[in-house]
Amino acid sequence: MVKVFSHLGCEYEKFGYEMIRYLWKNKSIIDKNGDGILQYVLVSGPMRDLISNQRTQGAISAIENSGIKTEKFISLNTDWSKEVAKSDIENIYLTYGRKVEAIIANSDDLAIGDAEALQKYGYNTGENSNFIPVFGIGGIPEAKELIDKGIMSGTVILDLKELANDFYAVGMNLVNNVSPIENTSLKIDNRGIITILQNPKKYI
Repeated sequence: MVKVFSHLGCEYEKFGYEMIRYLWKNKSIIDKNGDGILQYVLVSGPMRDLISNQRTQGAISAIENSGIKTEKFISLNTDWSKEVAKSDIENIYLTYGRKVEAIIANSDDLAIGDAEALQKYGYNTGENSNFIPVFGIGGIPEAKELIDKGIMSGTVILDLKELANDFYAVGMNLVNNVSPIENTSLKIDNRGIITILQNPKKYI
């Protein structure tokens, strides 16, 4: 019997951040100081947000499990706002500046704000000379456009149609007073958290 239905989210640990590993193959692009360590800034959602935490854990574990050594300069928590992310990165740049080798954001909106902040200092304008790779999650059109222009480096595309179908199935099960995951491929843990399994795609 399901006692709690507290959250419905995607299994973000499976995203893998293959795009960062792909870029790392050409270290001259990203490893600016040549020390073999990826120095990065993490921009995430609210501190206690389950989706944000899952995305963060999935991204970092995937990078480290691939053998890439990392050094996190700082982790910034936001309210998922592009403007907050932009302001935070503008301030962080004053501290770390050229030492930052990548920015990993927990959503495309945050990544777009990060890229806009870097442009204030002459980075990520579409020219390769001054560039800090920025990665997001979502695959929204604006992010894809910035990637095509060389302003962002990559995103993970979510299958929104599949996601909507899963939400609908769970909702109808709740309306009909049956298990939320009945007749679905979804999983539920002992906390009442339902995990939606997806096969996300990278866009780089």
